[in-house]
Amino acid sequence: MSLLLKAGANTDLINKNGNSALMMVAAGQGRAGVVSLLLEAGANTDLQNKNGDSALTMATRDGRTEVISLLLEAGANTDLQNHDGDSALMMAARESSTTVVALLVKAGANTDLQNKDGDSALMMAVSSWSKTKVVPMLVKAGAALDLQNKEGDSAVIIATVRYHLPVLKELVRAGADLNLQNQEGLTALMISSRTGRTDLTEILLSGENISLDIQSVIGWSALFFAVDNGDAATTKLLLKAGADPFLGGHGLTAMDVASANTPAPTHSLFRTRSAEGRRHRAMHRLLSKHMKKPSKQKVSPAESSQEHPEPLQSAESSLEPPQSAESAESSLEHPQSAESSLEPLQSAESSHELAESQESSVATRLSQSLLKRLKSGRQAAKQAFLRLESRVLRPNKRKIERPERGGGEGEEGVRRQQKPYLQPLPLEEEELRDGIFVQTC
Repeated sequence: MSLLLKAGANTDLINKNGNSALMMVAAGQGRAGVVSLLLEAGANTDLQNKNGDSALTMATRDGRTEVISLLLEAGANTDLQNHDGDSALMMAARESSTTVVALLVKAGANTDLQNKDGDSALMMAVSSWSKTKVVPMLVKAGAALDLQNKEGDSAVIIATVRYHLPVLKELVRAGADLNLQNQEGLTALMISSRTGRTDLTEILLSGENISLDIQSVIGWSALFFAVDNGDAATTKLLLKAGADPFLGGHGLTAMDVASANTPAPTHSLFRTRSAEGRRHRAMHRLLSKHMKKPSKQKVSPAESSQEHPEPLQSAESSLEPPQSAESAESSLEHPQSAESSLEPLQSAESSHELAESQESSVATRLSQSLLKRLKSGRQAAKQAFLRLESRVLRPNKRKIERPERGGGEGEEGVRRQQKPYLQPLPLEEEELRDGIFVQTC
């Protein structure tokens, strides 16, 4: 190699894939001595192949620490991105290489670059299942905590989905925004409430300025997810923190779902809330708004005497002399008049029965309508969490083309495929009996 370089060999020639000699030696073989010779001969450190990869990104992906140091000392551009938008720092964060991350950060690498999917180096570090030391390093280096990818997921949301307690604590301690919503309108608190991870919920509630009553696209709040999941522990945490039990979506509230299809321990938490809670339980009778009785207004005694003079008239009539014998006999001769006096009472009873039957029919129709809304909301929530799981928990299937290698194997990090802990809630078969929600297995 040294003889060729002394003879004036061109160090920047590329093959059909766009790879130069420096790229192939840096990534494929990792020979620091040869890399040093090429750099001394003036090899261009910032050439990019057909995939947009440079010698630095290739060496980073293969974990060639010594080669990376030489390239950085030679002035290699740390912020070049390949066609997928990945930079060297993103690759190092994805592989949880603390040594390489430290080298790149010291060299001034931009911590806030985002790839085509919108992921930053911090998001990739949070997504890693192995070491968690990279996250504090990036936070200390000033990485933006609240960037969101194209799906709206932030580092906090990803940490919650992947159940990374130490990472989530670090982000909360650093002041990350806990109220960010993804495209489905889900926040980290909604995700933890839906999955029943009380430890995650406690960490999130310890953060500053967290909003408990944000609603997702389908109108569900964190409390709504917890109640629908039948999670009494999380429900109690949220209520204690001040979550609104009357907030909901699709015409439902958390109180409705608690009484409709959740275990008794969850529903009992609402019983001692306040007088407002007792009033709201009347909604479970599922009466139509049009059947509500008008509220009674307080009036003064003078106004009531003017509007209702009947008592005075009845008092005057009581002073009149009793009927004569002739009038009494006439009343006996005409019994129809006596029967007609009973007709208002009978009509009142029949109208009361009619009102009760109408009330029952309205309650049944309203119950069926709310049941459809609940099932629709559940299905939408299930689909949203399946999409979230597919993009956060599943490994990256992006194809990586390697340059030709003259020998030796690169040490590519192997990603462990973890079994997703986010399991979608089963949609139970539900039916309606006597206007009351019934959940059957």
